[in-house]
Amino acid sequence: MAGRRWGETELLVALKIYFELEFGQFHQYQPRIIEISKVLDRTPSSLAMKLCNFASLDPAMNGKGLKGASQADRDLMAAFVADPESIVAKVEDAVMRVLDCDQYDDGLNGSVLPPRQFDEGDMPFLGRPPAVTERVSLRKNRVGQSFFRDAVLSGYYHQCGVCGLKITNLLVASHIVPWNQRHDLRLRPDNGISLCSIHDKAFDLGFWTLDSQFHIRLSKKLQDDKSDISMSYFGKFDGCSLNLPFRFTPNAECLNWHRENVFLDEKL
Repeated sequence: MAGRRWGETELLVALKIYFELEFGQFHQYQPRIIEISKVLDRTPSSLAMKLCNFASLDPAMNGKGLKGASQADRDLMAAFVADPESIVAKVEDAVMRVLDCDQYDDGLNGSVLPPRQFDEGDMPFLGRPPAVTERVSLRKNRVGQSFFRDAVLSGYYHQCGVCGLKITNLLVASHIVPWNQRHDLRLRPDNGISLCSIHDKAFDLGFWTLDSQFHIRLSKKLQDDKSDISMSYFGKFDGCSLNLPFRFTPNAECLNWHRENVFLDEKL
């Protein structure tokens, strides 16, 4: 419906789709865009343009890109960057109300959830059915981590930032600053890197890090290992650039924290 102002709920749903899809999928023929545009009573081209507007506001764009973003678009993206956890909660509430579906159930009533990633300090074992307040907390964690995984992996075009592996089930939305270290960074996509399982584990243990120019820096322990398997998985990538995402490139402050607190060479 041309000319109709976008309401807050519609913008929140559009933001959800923005973080689900890859940049090359922001067009009117993309099935997910067609599906959601029908629910919103919008044309697919209108929704696709809204996603492009969000892309133009991404911090990674440095002010470049389309100039058609509204003040409401700007305010929403700024709010997300400042407080992603609060905005993600609003996004998921809007999606549930607009789509009126069960796919966002918290899974605590025996329902079957799609495979998703769990992370550091995510869900303690209670040994009993969770109380209402615990259910709310567990659901928020699940929703937040699902959003984070979608946002990070799609930003990297569903491939490992180091080796380029494109098997989604083997990819992890790896936190640069761990989940339990900084509450304000938990859901920020620029605190995440899409990595295959082996490069994720090695990153978490400090065997490699990124310098300020996003070059891969191996620890001395990996540099000294000249075995064929080590060279295949790690050695050949030493000094190479990370395959960067189209949105929310790794945050410089987060990378500095990783170098100082996790990278093995800093602990020698």
